[in-house]
Amino acid sequence: MMRREPLNKLYTIAPTGTTVNSRHASARARWVPVFLAVVATEGVLVLTALGASTAAMVLALVVLILISLVLLTAPPADSASASTEESVVEARARARALAAFEAQDRSGRARARALWTMLQAMSPAILLGLGYPMVSSQLASHDVGGVHLSSLVLSVSVAVPWLSQVAGTPVYRLVGEISYASGTSAAYRFARMWPALVVLVVPPVLLVAALVVLTTGWSTTAMAAYLVLALMNMLFVQSLVVADIAGSRGRWTIGWVAYAIVLLIAPTVWILPPLAGLISQVVLMGRALGGLAHPMSVPLRPFLADTARGLIMGGVLWSDKLFMFLVNGTDFEIVVVYLCLQPAVVAYSYYFAVTSPRINRAVAHFQTELTDASMDRLHDQGRFLRRTVTASLRRAVVVGVVSVGVAVLTAALLSGSGTAIGGLGAIGVLKVAVIAAASLLLTVLTLLAYEIEHVGDRTGGLVLSSIHLAAALGLFIGLGSHAVRAYAAVGLVDLVLVVVALTVYRSRWRSPEYAFFWGKALSW
Repeated sequence: MMRREPLNKLYTIAPTGTTVNSRHASARARWVPVFLAVVATEGVLVLTALGASTAAMVLALVVLILISLVLLTAPPADSASASTEESVVEARARARALAAFEAQDRSGRARARALWTMLQAMSPAILLGLGYPMVSSQLASHDVGGVHLSSLVLSVSVAVPWLSQVAGTPVYRLVGEISYASGTSAAYRFARMWPALVVLVVPPVLLVAALVVLTTGWSTTAMAAYLVLALMNMLFVQSLVVADIAGSRGRWTIGWVAYAIVLLIAPTVWILPPLAGLISQVVLMGRALGGLAHPMSVPLRPFLADTARGLIMGGVLWSDKLFMFLVNGTDFEIVVVYLCLQPAVVAYSYYFAVTSPRINRAVAHFQTELTDASMDRLHDQGRFLRRTVTASLRRAVVVGVVSVGVAVLTAALLSGSGTAIGGLGAIGVLKVAVIAAASLLLTVLTLLAYEIEHVGDRTGGLVLSSIHLAAALGLFIGLGSHAVRAYAAVGLVDLVLVVVALTVYRSRWRSPEYAFFWGKALSW
């Protein structure tokens, strides 16, 4: 009886010209999950538009949620997913790369950990998405300077995510790089820089406030409250950077839990929720706050460069809500727009919370190999790295597409009274699908721009993001009074940009060993 040799031993002893059968996806097989996700979501749209019963809608929703859970808790995507023939050289390359990076943990504990990570990453959307509707009547019954408190809170809510990208991007780079270089804690270095960072966050907030007062004509009292609330939210966001850099999702989540609890307890004391979140992070920093007694300046040139980068690249996913508010005030379908945003947020959170840490570790290991590894070895590991990044992007797209189906079904069930689509109808289904799909394209473009920059091309991602911002600004000004038309037009523009971005991404990641080598050489 023939004894089976371990696969890695076969890789070693087999002649170079032979092929082996291994678990590695062909180009066609890699896109099968995307195709199936699209087909499933299209089926949901047809089912909803045709007026299926509530029971059928609930069953379809449960199935899609189960599919989403399987996708979210599966091991981070890499290039191994289907069986095909490959050369021994390729098989050896993948075996070395897998050994160098890490083996996948497919246990139930790993799936539970992935789900918990996703819940933590989604905690702002989950907690605030549930909290604000519960206190909406109380917010609407109070006013500040003649403006309903609900309108004031909404005006800040649509601006803070984009402002967070503008103000947070420089902090991640400055605190992270300085802390790693000096060996001190991120919290201590952040505390030393915090006074300067507080001053530097004021101009972006003032700029947005100027746009709000120009388009709304609110009173001085209302705008003063707007500035205070926006600045308090920005201080809270800055404090979260420490937990994020340290990799402590638990501390990060504690901040949002504190925010949500105080929102439910005292919604009309509008300054308290962000203040509670800020205090929770300050307490967790502990002795590191001693750095406040030794303030340090912030290098202005890199700070401004990263601020501009956050403005442009962060604006892809978060600018549309602010544009809608500036054009319409509160007179737009807020619930629909935010429901349709959730598939984009799920895909974005999945990529950066679940798959990105593994990619970052792989990139860090790859960069250490640049100094002494042979070119053949770098080429092998570069190919594996490229396939891992591409597979992770593909998985994020699948997660987002399935989430679009969940959003459509949720809208259908919430809109009816007794029947699944009593208040939605075929036109309503189409509206939700268009806005959700356009929002998902925002995430896809953001992720592609990020990975284009990740491999060393700092211009490509910025150019693509700038084109989106310019187009979105014009389209929302012209069509913003009709949300579905504006999002449909922006979606068409982004579809073209995604195709271009995908082409640029493939070009830049074709030989990552060369891209990372030259990036490292130019930094010396």
